[in-house]
Amino acid sequence: ERALGLRGPGGRGALHWAAHHGYGGCAKILMRAGGGQGWAVPDQGGVTVLHLAMRHHKVRRLYCEFSSYKLE
Repeated sequence: ERALGLRGPGGRGALHWAAHHGYGGCAKILMRAGGGQGWAVPDQGGVTVLHLAMRHHKVRRLYCEFSSYKLE
């Protein structure tokens, strides 16, 4: 559980990585496990998980699933 909150170079955690690479299934597991972070947590450059997720359709859909916000 503690490992979920660890950050790598640039301040990115596991959820940042999953969102960046478009791994919706992995992101879903991390979100359900708490992930140690949320959609709005920035890396050292100010890029949030949500910014990264918007690049990938599967992860965008996951964001909608975990929030009340609906994308058009």
